[in-house]
Amino acid sequence: MITYLRMAETNPAILNKEIAYRPDVIAPTQTFNSKTITPGHTYKINELIKSMIVYSDNNATMLLHSDINVDMFQKTFTDLGLKKPDVRDKNYALSVKEYSRFMSVLYDGGYLTIPASEYAISLLSESDFKLGIVKQLPPSLKVAHKFGEAGTDDVHEYMNVPLCT
Repeated sequence: MITYLRMAETNPAILNKEIAYRPDVIAPTQTFNSKTITPGHTYKINELIKSMIVYSDNNATMLLHSDINVDMFQKTFTDLGLKKPDVRDKNYALSVKEYSRFMSVLYDGGYLTIPASEYAISLLSESDFKLGIVKQLPPSLKVAHKFGEAGTDDVHEYMNVPLCT
């Protein structure tokens, strides 16, 4: 999301670019599923970003990944002091502390424009994943957070990172 929003700073039309979801784009299996995009349909980048963030849709993530400017994607990581990801490595791991750097740059508005940061935070606050950290909080409290999962069929790891306030 951050990379696409950064790209949109110089090319706003990128968010309206359409990508067809072909059945050969295969996403990792998800334990928690909500809404998902449908093979054979065409989606705008901004729709895919929303599906990826709000519904944690791995299909939308993989489709965005298939079209992203890899150099810009890797630069986002290195700009935040993280190791440059190998886009072919499905096991690139981040600690919660490392992942929180993405949330911090959205909160402080120092990496994206303020409107882009606010847009990203608004999507993160719409996340429909209500387990993990937010399960312990009052339902009336609005929390910007991102859920993710990784692992194998035998071992699963779940990460739920809130926006630092």
